[in-house]
Amino acid sequence: VSSNKAFGTNAAVATVWSFHDLVFRASANSPTITFNGSGTGVVNVANDLMLTKAGGAASLVVNDTTNNRAINVEQNVSIALGATLQAPPTAGFTVAGSWSNSGTLSHGSGTITFDGTGTSQTINGGSSSFYDVVFDGVGGVWSPVTTTLLVANNLTTTNGTLGSVLDSADVVVNGSVGGDNGVISITNPGRTFTQRVTSVQSFVPTGSGNYWTFSNLTFSNGNGSATPVKVT
Repeated sequence: VSSNKAFGTNAAVATVWSFHDLVFRASANSPTITFNGSGTGVVNVANDLMLTKAGGAASLVVNDTTNNRAINVEQNVSIALGATLQAPPTAGFTVAGSWSNSGTLSHGSGTITFDGTGTSQTINGGSSSFYDVVFDGVGGVWSPVTTTLLVANNLTTTNGTLGSVLDSADVVVNGSVGGDNGVISITNPGRTFTQRVTSVQSFVPTGSGNYWTFSNLTFSNGNGSATPVKVT
């Protein structure tokens, strides 16, 4: 598209929109594509969700913050340079594959759940932070790569493993770290897991299968003052 457009029906009922690949592409100018819908519903993508732009386009914004549609992606999410994904603030956003961001994620204070079961999934968050992140794929493995995995609020490991021999990036969490049966394994030499907080937060592995191992583990004060911060 080359101008602002709406995406999908505006019916005030629950609707399901299903796609194989879903590609949003700016061909020129700086368009915004806004998810339509005064009702509720889910956007199901059986393969990849991609945001991209042609060389003649300045930027692309895909806005799912305003109408808050749930998104379910069965494979990968990619955001190209110059593209911005404005995520739903309260509706579900699940991704079963890898995440690659060369543009911008505007997290909307929402939750993104990685629920895949593959063992070679990667997360390159670019310069953007997630808000709440949940890992909940039985047997799944996710590796932070290229740029630091930034979590502005909480990180939860419910099932699966965060970290593998493929890790090439650090992890920084500004909220609590917890989970039931998930594993954190940031053990590659030189890689660091940091919990950088501005208020009291928790760091609690729970559940019989929840083991956390680190090459480097750092707790730091992110409030810019000498006031102590307690991690429990």
